[in-house]
Amino acid sequence: MRLLPLFLIVLLLAATGQAEVYRCRDARGNPVFTDDPAKFPGDCREATAAEQGNLTVVPMEPPAAGEEKARQIIEDRAARRQRQQQQFSDWRERANQLADDYRAALRQRYHPTRRTQANISEGLKKMDLVSRQKAALLEEMDRKGASSEQRQAIETILQDVPLPAQGES
Repeated sequence: MRLLPLFLIVLLLAATGQAEVYRCRDARGNPVFTDDPAKFPGDCREATAAEQGNLTVVPMEPPAAGEEKARQIIEDRAARRQRQQQQFSDWRERANQLADDYRAALRQRYHPTRRTQANISEGLKKMDLVSRQKAALLEEMDRKGASSEQRQAIETILQDVPLPAQGES
């Protein structure tokens, strides 16, 4: 007996919670749906029976394009990561070569038994060239967005190679 009033209240609330849907067609024939007919645009006309039709829901499989797009994104990221790793490997190789060239230029400049003016001058030229190449390598890394860890690794390899004086690069 007690449940009957509660059931009636729930039934009454459920009935008032439903809204009627009104529909019409605008001047271009596009359907317009609303729960308040006052919200229809001025050019709305009542939809004919043929235009109203029945709404049919056809279940569809999700498009495989989503999976394909996700796969493509993953492949693109992997390829980009591979290119970045290759780029860093190239920078590291160039840095090691520059460090070796700089040490060779130092030996040429300061060699105890072949210390001629020509060897000293040639050694200085090579040292200056390597310094400029170091600056160019670091600028390239900045331009191509090298990480701070990558830059630090290259600077460590080239720590004995000075940068050219201001205005010389």
